[in-house]
Amino acid sequence: MGWKAVTYAVVCAALALGLVAQAAELKSDHKKEEPTQTGPPIVLPRPPRPVRNPIADLVGRCQVLEGHHYRGLTVFPVQVRGYAPGVNPLTLDEALARNAVSITEKGAGQVPVLVLENRGGQYVFVMAGEILVGGKQNRILREDVLLPPHSGLIELPAYCVEEGRWTKRSNGFQSDGNVASSDIRLKAQNAAPQASVWSGVRETSKALRQESRSGDFNDVLKRGEVSRELGAYREEFCRVMPRRVVGMVVAQNGRFVGVDLFGGTSLFFRLRVKVLDSYSVGVLYRDRRIPAVPARGAAQQFLNRVLSASYRTQGTPGAGVIGRAVGNGVDAKGLVFGDRVIHMSMFPAVTILPVPIPR
Repeated sequence: MGWKAVTYAVVCAALALGLVAQAAELKSDHKKEEPTQTGPPIVLPRPPRPVRNPIADLVGRCQVLEGHHYRGLTVFPVQVRGYAPGVNPLTLDEALARNAVSITEKGAGQVPVLVLENRGGQYVFVMAGEILVGGKQNRILREDVLLPPHSGLIELPAYCVEEGRWTKRSNGFQSDGNVASSDIRLKAQNAAPQASVWSGVRETSKALRQESRSGDFNDVLKRGEVSRELGAYREEFCRVMPRRVVGMVVAQNGRFVGVDLFGGTSLFFRLRVKVLDSYSVGVLYRDRRIPAVPARGAAQQFLNRVLSASYRTQGTPGAGVIGRAVGNGVDAKGLVFGDRVIHMSMFPAVTILPVPIPR
């Protein structure tokens, strides 16, 4: 090999070594430029937990039984399966009979506020719409409340159902066992203004032809003719009502108007007469001719509407929370304690006529 060939080979080898070194240097530089993680690892946020819906949990376990019809009112008893009730509280009437609860006005008296205290060792349930008699005017509570044992003084929002009186009849309030009509209970559930409740009392009293001088709804319900009519509805429906049920779906003159469900059979059994009265009042002064009695399947469909309603919660001055399910044509409101419904009332947000279903 000549010297030219040797020189050429040496040059090529040098060039090859240079390229290899340059490549290694570039690779080393690239590694130096890579960012290094110095902080804690990045954790992606978890999706929000779905809000537990005790109202849907209760309704999803309910079965509507065959209805019973009497003079414009159709009542479908409701059974529940696999649902363990929470507390079994005293009713308002039971607690008052034991002198366990005091109900007074706030200060010198304020229309929209009452002060309740449970002095006993058991929970006490007061249902929205139960008429509280006394003070400077008769009232109803705006919402259900569960008073814990030895509760202390609790202020609760109230409506007046006696427009024409503002003189003290007694220091506290008692119960005559009466309850406002389902129409007025619906106004309370929708947080209607006080004037709307007074208007509802006047309209119902006028329709019943039993107007009270002081606009007292409790006085109207105690009048002989009205009391006898309500007694007839109580006797008819309590006669056929199964013992092991937790509530009822109700239609007036063929149109579904409401649902009342309780978390246990015992509480419903003790309050069933008041619930019946609240719906019976509405058919005493209306035309009772209807094209057909709704079928059980239609009542089940009406109740199941709440399963697809939007659910939210709000606070309550007593124990537990207030759950609200709105949508799909219904508005339900329930008192919930320990993920168990104490009582739920549901009303149609629109006029809902029964869908014909083969019997």
